Amino acid sequence: MLALGTCSAGMFAFGDLDREYLSGEVVRIVVGGAIGAFLWLLGATLLFLRTTAGRVLVIITSALCLIFAIAQAVHVRDKLDLLAFALMIALAPLVTLVSAVVPSTGRWIAAKPRRY
Repeated sequence: MLALGTCSAGMFAFGDLDREYLSGEVVRIVVGGAIGAFLWLLGATLLFLRTTAGRVLVIITSALCLIFAIAQAVHVRDKLDLLAFALMIALAPLVTLVSAVVPSTGRWIAAKPRRY
């Protein structure tokens, strides 16, 4: 979802007539989103391997992505369609953050499956 949001944000930035093509802000958004997507993927992989490090990485990355999405919503508050898009992007990190923080995720990590 983050990669999709990053690509979409980059496409909106490329399509905006007020900005230069490949301006510094656009490059920062795309590179930051790519780094965030990599960290989210790494955290998800480690979480599926039932490691606490994966849970922590997913929590941190989701929180950063949520902050980024809220900042984008504040930045485009004048344009209603972009505001709705930014809030939709904020939904995925919010659900992921809540799912990673709940105590049942910690119990799932602690309950390692038995090897036969």
